[in-house]
Amino acid sequence: MPLPLPTRRARHGAAAAGFVLPLAISTSMLLLIGSASLHTLALQARLRSQQALAMRHHDDQLQSVAMAFLHSAAAAEQACLLEWPSSLWDGLAAVCPQADPAALRAGELEAITWTLLSWQPEDGLAPARLRLALSSASAAAEFRLTPAANGLQLREGLRRIPAPELAS
Repeated sequence: MPLPLPTRRARHGAAAAGFVLPLAISTSMLLLIGSASLHTLALQARLRSQQALAMRHHDDQLQSVAMAFLHSAAAAEQACLLEWPSSLWDGLAAVCPQADPAALRAGELEAITWTLLSWQPEDGLAPARLRLALSSASAAAEFRLTPAANGLQLREGLRRIPAPELAS
């Protein structure tokens, strides 16, 4: 008995069945790649957010340290040093006998250890400038100060500067 010949309909069904599997796999791969891309974007956004938060935290710490520096420098025995650049403080023993330059060059505020990078008093053309670095983090900033009734006052904002390598 002869075998029946396949009809056109049977051949078309076989071809369609062979077409659906590659289409399903391709669609699945496309969805997988899209999902991975969205996941990557979400991770990048999270890292940027964490980095911005860390920068705000360091800025806040630098502001606190600058205020602590100004508070220490406002003491009667230390105020004399603020009339001179910090690079000259060591040679001012005769001019400022009660002053302790080491107390203004470094310090600790709660758990924040800081170092004075430089102090430049107001010179008539430019405002006073204070440059500080956090020892525990790679953060440093320059502050501009204005005269106030009770001493010097920080201007709004700070300018981030490259943090030096500090010996621990």
